[in-house]
Amino acid sequence: MDALKRVTGEDLFAPFADKMNARLALAAIAAPKIDGHDQDNETVILSPSYGQINYYSPVLFGLARFYRDSLSQHLALWDRTAGAVQQSRYITDNGEWMLFDWGGYAYTWYDSSVQADVPRDTPLSFSFPSVNEVYMRASYEPGGIVAGMRRSALDVHAGGRVVYVDHSGSQAPPKEVTDVVLQDTGRWAELTCKSAAASGFTDQTLRFDRPGAFTISRRTDAKQSWWCFGKPVREGNSLRWEDGTTLEVKQGTIVFVDMEGYHDEKVVGMGLLRLNAPLPMTYPLVKAQPTDGRLVIEVRCGGAPRRSASLEEQ
Repeated sequence: MDALKRVTGEDLFAPFADKMNARLALAAIAAPKIDGHDQDNETVILSPSYGQINYYSPVLFGLARFYRDSLSQHLALWDRTAGAVQQSRYITDNGEWMLFDWGGYAYTWYDSSVQADVPRDTPLSFSFPSVNEVYMRASYEPGGIVAGMRRSALDVHAGGRVVYVDHSGSQAPPKEVTDVVLQDTGRWAELTCKSAAASGFTDQTLRFDRPGAFTISRRTDAKQSWWCFGKPVREGNSLRWEDGTTLEVKQGTIVFVDMEGYHDEKVVGMGLLRLNAPLPMTYPLVKAQPTDGRLVIEVRCGGAPRRSASLEEQ
């Protein structure tokens, strides 16, 4: 569309503006990107390492330029590697290092005259029924809590890192997650849903009390497992990160923590291409036992949200 406009003068941006939205980016971007290899869910929840904010930011810069969209500009500036080649740790069986040269478009599309801002009426919850995804966030400032559910997979980001990733049963058919109801008043948001036993629970409630508390309440008798980033310190039934972010099991008991218990493995191409990682990653793995048929986990964000810098400041 950009090339067509430059070469022929025909502008399709205006008549197709309703199709050129960034709702998924608004929903899923959770943290700024700094130098280094990309990791699953590092800056965009429910997304693999090759689909992080440095994959989104060039398009957001383009939308900001074409539509004078202050929110797209605001989120694109969270990518502090804007314009760089996107790095991957993965190598194919043929010995090819997976690189993504999408970032260069940022040089073409970044327009410093577009103000970076968050309009007052910007939604904080999003539902995408066609792909069985729902997202809730505390704010549009780096470090806030962002949560997303795809079928029965659940990711929670807080303090700039993922603190809860549970993809057990996420390959279940969409029909096995039913009666999804999302409410959002601004001050609080709540998502209720039901799931098949194959996913490890029969009903679940996700509750946001903005700005700093998020609760997972799951009806189940089965032991539940999840992984996270960083090196949290266990304090009884809680995990605490260095910035004060906490995850506490309010009903149930943490029975196992292994700081290197989750091993990263990448399979792409509809499960047909297994990638090799010369620098394999491990993450903390946590297991908890429900009490009286229910597991309740509360995430609280530590520290003040950080203001995102302009590209010139970066």
